[in-house]
Amino acid sequence: MKTALNTLLFLVACAATGTVCADIREAANTLYHAGSFKEALEIYRHPEFSHDAAVQNRIGTIYLEPAFRNKKQSAQWFRKSAEQGNRYGQFNLGQAYKNGTGVSRDYAKAMQYFHQSASQGYAPAMNAIGALYEEGKGVEKDEDNAIQ
Repeated sequence: MKTALNTLLFLVACAATGTVCADIREAANTLYHAGSFKEALEIYRHPEFSHDAAVQNRIGTIYLEPAFRNKKQSAQWFRKSAEQGNRYGQFNLGQAYKNGTGVSRDYAKAMQYFHQSASQGYAPAMNAIGALYEEGKGVEKDEDNAIQ
């Protein structure tokens, strides 16, 4: 039954996007990039995909979309992704803490997750760290560190 359902979802996803897909996850990614978030979410939430850090991050971003807006769910999925070391999940969880989106605003935690992401070379996280230093949020205001 599970195989039949996966095959059906795969065929629907590929047909909906008009593309040739190598596997169901690729189909979900194609749906995601095409803005078909409902269909992508149905695939991503399957147990065989929902433990993948990149998928968890994508689910988190879907929950920030207006039609799916659930900030708490978004932060929970970003946390799952971040805990597996995904730099995008770490950055997005940092953003959630910085802005108080689905979690209580906490600049120190934001800085922690931005540092984790930046340590993997993610430039937007490096910029976010600089901005926190420049604004003095969660850290002492430090123009020199902001520039670095």
